[in-house]
Amino acid sequence: MCDVNGDGAIDVLDVLAVVNHILRIQPLSGESLLSADCNGDGSIDVLDVVGCVNVILGLSECGP
Repeated sequence: MCDVNGDGAIDVLDVLAVVNHILRIQPLSGESLLSADCNGDGSIDVLDVVGCVNVILGLSECGP
């Protein structure tokens, strides 16, 4: 999870995609939408952004 743009890497571009979805700038769909829900709670919000940042920093893995 967290590889929102499907490029094989979890990085700032994935975080940006999640933030853009939350702000309704560029809504996600399909597999990207599923990948954006880092904590698996069925809602894409700031907790998913934090989860993806933690993955990038090596502090945790995505998942409930």
